[in-house]
Amino acid sequence: MDDFSVSYDRTTKIVTALACVLLGIPAATIHNLAVRIVAILTVLVSFAFSVKSYSYAEGVVVVNRLIGNVRVPPGPPTYSLTRDALTIHDRFYPVTVPADAVDVDHIRVVDFTQDQDWRPTMRTNGVGLSHYKSGWFRVASGRTVRMYRADSKRLVLLPPKGDAAPILYEVKDPEQFVRSLQQEWAGRS
Repeated sequence: MDDFSVSYDRTTKIVTALACVLLGIPAATIHNLAVRIVAILTVLVSFAFSVKSYSYAEGVVVVNRLIGNVRVPPGPPTYSLTRDALTIHDRFYPVTVPADAVDVDHIRVVDFTQDQDWRPTMRTNGVGLSHYKSGWFRVASGRTVRMYRADSKRLVLLPPKGDAAPILYEVKDPEQFVRSLQQEWAGRS
């Protein structure tokens, strides 16, 4: 297992110090035991859940914290494809998409360098790690999408039937994945 530490930049240290001071002021000036306990517990819990280091073991990045380590497999999540549904096995935002909910004829590969409208501009509810992002995102066109992306600029677009959110999903071979979906779900449009 390879360990590598987390370096905190100056801004992080300043924000942490300010938060401790701001929580320390009520604890010191308000003579209410409950307020003091809440302030102290807030600092302690925040410290306990903050990242201490990262480890890499068995193809998985482990985020080491004082309380509860998190295992994050690198790359996009795996999936299961059946005639009736696609299940994306994401650790944070898993989803099962019924075949009948997807506009199969319009499934395609989106390249962010060519299709600027699909480029993510803001995470609205999701996870944004350095080499992996999943959850709900706003794209340049203003739409909200579900996205599962590691580092690729080429993702598969699963357009919905109706008003549901489109899904952008990174896979190893996007063209092959599109063919597999269209073959498995043929006749559902």
